[in-house]
Amino acid sequence: MAESGAGGAPPALEGKTAVDEKLSLDPERLGYRSAAAIAADIADNVVEHVRGKVVVVAGSDLLADLADLDATYVSLETIEREFASIATAAAAASKPNAVTLKAAAATAGVAAALPAVGALVNTALGLVGAFREDVEYKAANVRVDALAFELALASKLKEKGASKVYVPRLMISASAPAAKDPLTSRIARVIDARQSAWQALAPLVTELALLEARLDEAIMKKDEQATRQLGAQVASTRRAVEPISVPFGRIDQRFSDMRSRWSDTAPNADITGLARLLRAEAIRSLSPVYVHVSVVASGGYTRTMKNLWRTMFWHDGVSFAGGAVARWAVLESDGAITLAGIADAKTVES
Repeated sequence: MAESGAGGAPPALEGKTAVDEKLSLDPERLGYRSAAAIAADIADNVVEHVRGKVVVVAGSDLLADLADLDATYVSLETIEREFASIATAAAAASKPNAVTLKAAAATAGVAAALPAVGALVNTALGLVGAFREDVEYKAANVRVDALAFELALASKLKEKGASKVYVPRLMISASAPAAKDPLTSRIARVIDARQSAWQALAPLVTELALLEARLDEAIMKKDEQATRQLGAQVASTRRAVEPISVPFGRIDQRFSDMRSRWSDTAPNADITGLARLLRAEAIRSLSPVYVHVSVVASGGYTRTMKNLWRTMFWHDGVSFAGGAVARWAVLESDGAITLAGIADAKTVES
């Protein structure tokens, strides 16, 4: 049995209220409600720029994919040119003149081939009320899902008169018009250029392999004259082949590495790198207005209050709060900012 205070009075109020951690759902729910309010606020700000337009809600991932697409175009064009250059050089090297052969017969040496190198901060505030009141703020981990926020904004933009609104992660690329010079065509051209380069280089590589085999045979037979002649021919052929074959190997490795990256799935991504590039290309072909958004901060708390008045006549005071801060910008096709800002909202519920 609990002991009484002096004179039989009830024990002094300790002013404590236990709050189960499962109650964090309420601050998170209010965080999403705040995110919806932010989406409505952003839509109000950009209405004049989206009315009657095709709009894409562009998160940071899409902007990165668009930049990567441009870099991929440049890389493919460079690789295609280099393969074409190798094909030309290999075709010329496969027709040595008599002077070159005579000089090669008098030269011996071996060249070595080069390998391809391929916040939340927790706080507690104590407040003193008229009846000894304890107040505790318990921080809640509130995270606003990026896709949920983009969908909320997409809905509001559509309400504001946008003709079409796309959320990239939910977009079906086949619905977009084809690009003038699509990525798939560029890749095909590089593959064709690689094949042409190899077809021109293959006879030289084959010739070198045959000469090396004959040289090994002459050495085994201890035929000194054949060994000297074949050694000179091998050295000459290597000097002709390696300035072409080594760069070919390096370029081919770059193309292979690029294709390997296209097959990878980035962390927290649900499609491959190539699929992301194709999606970015399809989005760009729509000539849309880009509305960039991202939640930069979110949080919430549970507040508990207890005093003598509440204990006698009401109940312990428990309230919840959730809020978020987001950045936004209207972007032109080249990334120039038309309009931008920061929006925030906080929702409290008892």
